[in-house]
Amino acid sequence: MKFNEWKQHALRILPPYVALKPFREISLHLWLHLPAVKKEQFTLKELQEDFESKSESSTNPIIKMEYHKCLQVLPYFLEKLVAAKLLVVDSKGIYQKSRNFAEFWYLTSHVLSVEKLVKWGVYYLANRGKTFFTTENLVEILAPEDLRDIERNLSELVIFENDEWKKVLEKQNDTWIIKKTYLYTPASLLKPFLISDFYNKLLFCIQTLSQDKTEFVVEDLLTLIQLKEQEEVERALKKLGFRRCQNGWLLERRNVNELIQDLERPLRLPRGWIEISCLNLLDVGSYSWTELAEITKADPSTLSRTLGRLKKSKVIVPTGEGKWGRRYYTTNCDNCPFLTDRETCKSNLIREIETKLPEPTIDLKQFSNHVLKRFLNLLIEIKTDRTEKMDVQEFGQLIDAVFEQTHLSLLEDQKKAMEIYKMHGSVKHVEELMEKDYPMPYLYSLAAKKTIRLMVQSFS
Repeated sequence: MKFNEWKQHALRILPPYVALKPFREISLHLWLHLPAVKKEQFTLKELQEDFESKSESSTNPIIKMEYHKCLQVLPYFLEKLVAAKLLVVDSKGIYQKSRNFAEFWYLTSHVLSVEKLVKWGVYYLANRGKTFFTTENLVEILAPEDLRDIERNLSELVIFENDEWKKVLEKQNDTWIIKKTYLYTPASLLKPFLISDFYNKLLFCIQTLSQDKTEFVVEDLLTLIQLKEQEEVERALKKLGFRRCQNGWLLERRNVNELIQDLERPLRLPRGWIEISCLNLLDVGSYSWTELAEITKADPSTLSRTLGRLKKSKVIVPTGEGKWGRRYYTTNCDNCPFLTDRETCKSNLIREIETKLPEPTIDLKQFSNHVLKRFLNLLIEIKTDRTEKMDVQEFGQLIDAVFEQTHLSLLEDQKKAMEIYKMHGSVKHVEELMEKDYPMPYLYSLAAKKTIRLMVQSFS
């Protein structure tokens, strides 16, 4: 598929790292949040206030670090977007997105692989007159981290352990002492190193260094980061057929326009995607093989092998059987795939819930971690609906209207009411009835139970 001229222009102007964090976070804000609040025009100051507000409202120091990075690169990124004709700005400093901005956002969503970023990077260098480049030249325009700010990143590096955030490192003169390490699992290494968040790159490299030393200097860490990134870039270059010449790579007579023709093709699933998808689902509730297959759309044999590995490593455990002999599983809190102990996880969840419900009317500690996670996700979804997606009040009116009609129709149908009464006995046994599982989706089950309570009132 041939690229439009405006896309080619944008790819020539913008370095590939704009598809990754923190630039991706800014693009998402422009693409999703501003239209949601009906803001077609904005200033640099307004965007800075938005990210400062997000940073202040977060209790997670890692998220705060990400928003701080957004603030650092915001002026530069807006300037590049204007040069790429994806934003327009007037003499008063008021910005507006071009009609192509949304389409470019979708384009960057399809390049989140090392191979596609390398293609974009070579195209970018070629349009600057390069006929020869080194691996280091390419990594500079692919890796978004600002290594000049490495000291601050290291001093703010934390992990959550025993119900509190703890520093990973301690500085003594020019040396960094490793205080805490974070053991990585296949789930936490879902992305290739090059396109992982800088926080995860640092933790991974520190964990690697800790295998044979307890302290390091910044140069040790930078060398390891650059080595890992260069290894992935060189593998991609060799796969694309580039020829090495001495210490670099030759473009020769290659038509670089061909490199960008498939950037919009859907990505193949990255390594570990099915595994991490299953773990994320099982971490908030029980699912069977059939349900996981329907949700993930994974190949049945691949899904079976994935669940087999997870069961063998004991990171998921059976929770019971349902209809037709289906076995249900959930994550194992005693061997958490996300490397968190049960009590720390519960404390963290309760804290998050309490930030959204300042005065819960029930003791949250009595509930399982999986139930708390599902409830937290519900609260987050409600908040998202309220601020970005839809009118929650209108949605509530719809739900109330539908269920009210259900209640009324059952109450008005006295014959149906008497059938229920005869089937389950007198009013004194209704409490037993309330404990039974209804063979219907949860919300309808809830509505049915509420209807029974209303009928009990009418019978008494």
